[in-house]
Amino acid sequence: MVVSKNWVYQRKFLQLTYNKEVNEYFRDIDDEELDTLNQPRKIAKRACLILPSDTQNMALIKMNTFWYVVQRIQDKPAVMGMTKGEYDQQFKYRPEIHFYFRQDPEAVPDGYAAEEFVETLCDNEVDIDPYLDIIDRNLELFGI
Repeated sequence: MVVSKNWVYQRKFLQLTYNKEVNEYFRDIDDEELDTLNQPRKIAKRACLILPSDTQNMALIKMNTFWYVVQRIQDKPAVMGMTKGEYDQQFKYRPEIHFYFRQDPEAVPDGYAAEEFVETLCDNEVDIDPYLDIIDRNLELFGI
């Protein structure tokens, strides 16, 4: 049977790329060990590698064997994604505001550490009137 020139190039391409993927998956098995087929993983690797004498149909069978029998790609979930910007455009959010308080260590009352004093301030009701104007401007900016 005459082999087309296109298939010769295609087979060479598959031997360089697809066989590399198979060898990566079975990296614990050397090619020299494939002559002795006494272990299931060796048999599986040999069954998946595309050889120089393989026909187009045999190459297709070997590729499907690797993907569907060995790697079981049909059992893996399809993972799709989008950038955060695209995702965020789909939803209208309210602005999230974080207040950070810094206390001058010298202004801390006696008997408190700086961190303890800030926590005490945060636990109590804090007058937010000075911040309301900033919050209103941000709400207008976001169209809320």
